[in-house]
Amino acid sequence: MGSAVRYDPLSRSWSPEAGMTVGRAEFAAVALTDGRALGTTGTIRTGPSTPSGGYHRLTCTSELFTPH
Repeated sequence: MGSAVRYDPLSRSWSPEAGMTVGRAEFAAVALTDGRALGTTGTIRTGPSTPSGGYHRLTCTSELFTPH
């Protein structure tokens, strides 16, 4: 599962946020007018979770991200 953080420009601080269902890297995202974001495509890790790598593959899925 991916993780996320929220930035508050008024307090200039970051806070943890629930992540998207699919953790992605190198993806495209667009902010929607209702406060959600649409994340689409990118790469996902399919191998071991190690600093030196793992396996990455392209994904063609999309997900609506709703901050809490």
